[in-house]
Amino acid sequence: MSDKSKSNGLFIGLVVVGVTILVLYLHFHVTKWSGQPIPSAVREPATQPVPFDAETREQVRDFVAEEVDRQAGRSFQGFGTFASVTITIVSVLVAVALAVFGLTWWRQTQEYREVMQKAEKHRRDMEDAAEQTQKDRKMIKGHLAEIKQATERAKKLLKSTEDAAKRCEVSERFARALAYQNEGDLDRAIAEYTWIIDRADMPGAFANRGVLWVRKGEYDKAIADLTRMIELLPEEAHAFSNRAAAWTKKGEFDKALADCNRAIELNPRVTSAFGNRGNAWQGKGEYDKAIADYDRAIELDPGDSTSFVNRGEVWALKGEYDKAIADCDRAIELHPVFADAFSRRGHVRLLMGEYDKAVADLDRAAELDPSSSNALDRAEAMVGMGDYLGAAVVVEEAWMSGRMKDTRDHLLLVAYLVAIGRSLAGRDFSGPEGEMDRLLAEGARPTGWDFGPMD
Repeated sequence: MSDKSKSNGLFIGLVVVGVTILVLYLHFHVTKWSGQPIPSAVREPATQPVPFDAETREQVRDFVAEEVDRQAGRSFQGFGTFASVTITIVSVLVAVALAVFGLTWWRQTQEYREVMQKAEKHRRDMEDAAEQTQKDRKMIKGHLAEIKQATERAKKLLKSTEDAAKRCEVSERFARALAYQNEGDLDRAIAEYTWIIDRADMPGAFANRGVLWVRKGEYDKAIADLTRMIELLPEEAHAFSNRAAAWTKKGEFDKALADCNRAIELNPRVTSAFGNRGNAWQGKGEYDKAIADYDRAIELDPGDSTSFVNRGEVWALKGEYDKAIADCDRAIELHPVFADAFSRRGHVRLLMGEYDKAVADLDRAAELDPSSSNALDRAEAMVGMGDYLGAAVVVEEAWMSGRMKDTRDHLLLVAYLVAIGRSLAGRDFSGPEGEMDRLLAEGARPTGWDFGPMD
């Protein structure tokens, strides 16, 4: 119950007590007054003179006084009784009214108290509900934050899974490309590397495809791929070394030397950088510098069969055939299925006039690498042995397979060997017949070749 309700109840209680005391007080005094004699003022004698003598007047006065007193006492006594009864009735009615009022007030107070208690309980319940709502809100916000974090983690996990799947597929395709590359299936290897490059800037894919473009003679494409690898890995020495090989194949020897120097600057122990720089020096006719770089490459990697073969070629260019043969022999020891080693040794033996040994080496090279472009050396060795028909067949196969370069000497050689084949085999050979017939009609001869008279 509030303080205001308590104050009102106390006030009403005091009023009821006060009225009750007043009623009782009046009742007591009226009752007491009704039994008292007439006041002296009422019994005062008349001031008017009477026509009686003194004694009579005294008697009359006493009589009248007694009568008046008696009548007055009787009236006041009746009035006192009536007043007492009236006051008693009023008191009872007031008491009843007050009792009813008090009871009503008490009931209303109780009801009010109950309502206030319910209201207070409801208020507390509302406060508790509000507090619980706040807690629930915080809990929900916490759950939402956890859900958001879980969603982010799920997204990251999904992306990681997708990236892992992508990397897995890329790795699988890369392994397949390497397998094709090792098998010599350059086109399928390039296709796999291209698939990888279309989906990711993978430096290894650019590097390997660049090397394959070099092997296919697509030097501009090789340079583009290797340049992209250098953009991705500017500190990768092998990328500069491989691009130097493409520049050398294009005859851009100064650019090749610049790339090799950069590779050696980044990593002085990269064997291929010295080997490719040796190739560039060889292209520029600087044979001693070339041999020095090949020596350094072999010093860094004694098992580098390619450097032995390249150094052997330089020895041959310098006319030191025994050293050339020794280097090729060492390369074959290190790598028994190295087609270039057999091809280079066969060329040196051709230069030395050892035609049968040259043919054996060149045939072995062709067996190991059918794409080898040593058909001219094989044909020349066969001609040296007198096997003109065999030479014609070799050149024809090489021409038809696209392994021969369409230089004038090559065309002349094809023309003469095909002509010899026609004469000896009694049949027509394929080849660039229009150009061949024109050259034959002109009576031209391949440079450095002497077939003797044509039958």
